[in-house]
Amino acid sequence: LNNKSEKDNELYKIKENLSENRFFKKLFIREKQSEKTNSVSNNNLLLFNKKLDKIKNKEMKIAVIDDKVHHGWGDAYKALFSESNLSYYDESKNCFDLEESSEFDLIVLDLRLKEEVISDSSEIFGIDQLSGIKLLKKIKKKDPSVPIIMCTASNKSWSYDAAINAGADGFWTKESPNYGVSVDYRFNHSVDLLNSIERVLKWSND
Repeated sequence: LNNKSEKDNELYKIKENLSENRFFKKLFIREKQSEKTNSVSNNNLLLFNKKLDKIKNKEMKIAVIDDKVHHGWGDAYKALFSESNLSYYDESKNCFDLEESSEFDLIVLDLRLKEEVISDSSEIFGIDQLSGIKLLKKIKKKDPSVPIIMCTASNKSWSYDAAINAGADGFWTKESPNYGVSVDYRFNHSVDLLNSIERVLKWSND
C-alpha cells in the first residue's frame, strides 16, 4: 500500500478494521459450530431473558461514550436499551457536554476513547491518564450521583481498579475481538453486563 502512495488515513482505517473483521468472521464460524453443541441450559436462558426484558422495557435517558460507537457498539446498545432514549458520543466529532451530565439516568463510558491498547503491563503506570478515566472524574465532579458503567475490552485487573477508584459505579469487560469466543463465554459475558446494569440502576434508585 505504501508503494502505491495510499493516504495515511486509509492505512489507519485498514488497521482499525482488521481486528474487528477477523473477529466477526471467527464469530460466524463458531456460531454455526455451536448450534449443535449449545451448552447453555434452558433454565439459564429463561433467567437471562427475564433480566434482559426488564432492562429492554425500561424507559431511560442514556449516554454512550465510546470511540467505537459507529463500529457496531451503537447498534448493540440500542438493541439492549430498546425503549430508552440513547445519545452517542465518540469524543472525536461529537463530544459529551459535562453540563448535561445530570440529565442522564445512566452513562456507559469506554476506558480508552483516544488511546491504543497496550498489551504489556507498562500501561499500569499511566492508567490514570487514559481519556476515559479523565472524563469519568470530570463527570463525577460535575454530578457525583449520575450512575456510570465503565467498559473496556481489556481484562487487566488494573483497569478495574482504576475505574472504581476514579468513581465508576460499575465495570464491564467487553468481549475483545483479539480472543476466541465460545457460547458459554458469550453467554456469561452478556449476563455480566445485565448484572452490572441491574446493580448500578438499583444503587441509583436507592
